[in-house]
Amino acid sequence: MPWVPSLVPDLHLLTLTLALLALLLAVAALLRSRRRVRSSAGDDVAALNTRLAASEAGLESLRQYTESLARHVTGLEEKQLLHLQRLALVRFRAFPEVGSDLSFSLALLDACGNGVILTSLFGRSETRIYAKPVHEGKSPYRLTPEEEEALGQALNQPPAPQTTSALAPGTGRMRGTPPGQNMVQRRD
Repeated sequence: MPWVPSLVPDLHLLTLTLALLALLLAVAALLRSRRRVRSSAGDDVAALNTRLAASEAGLESLRQYTESLARHVTGLEEKQLLHLQRLALVRFRAFPEVGSDLSFSLALLDACGNGVILTSLFGRSETRIYAKPVHEGKSPYRLTPEEEEALGQALNQPPAPQTTSALAPGTGRMRGTPPGQNMVQRRD
């Protein structure tokens, strides 16, 4: 087709129309894109809020569990004082006609010095066993020299070390941790 100068204004009009149409399509796409971003941002915020609430609930659960463990450890520490932990054995020959140290006195004490002394006297024809209570390192019964020795050895032993809970009572935080600081810290 030959070039016709009269078609130039129509081509300008057509080009302008196509440009406006492209501009409108771009604006529409931009608006749709913004709506998607806003709705997805709202979804992201909602999802983040849900995760945050779940994390807070999990932390509260961990705090309660930690406090229950702290109470349990404190109870175990108190019970530890009552366990036998100071033990001493003294062997001796009770009767001259028996040729070996088959008799013994055994002191069994807890951390407070309470317990019992067991004494076994071995003879040729019989063996006798005696038990004498001990309260705070003393017995209400008269003790033999071997029983005194066993009691003294047991009392001179240090009690088992008492651990102290690392948690501050009722807080769920490590001792010395200021309020507001995380009770669980990540190690990377």
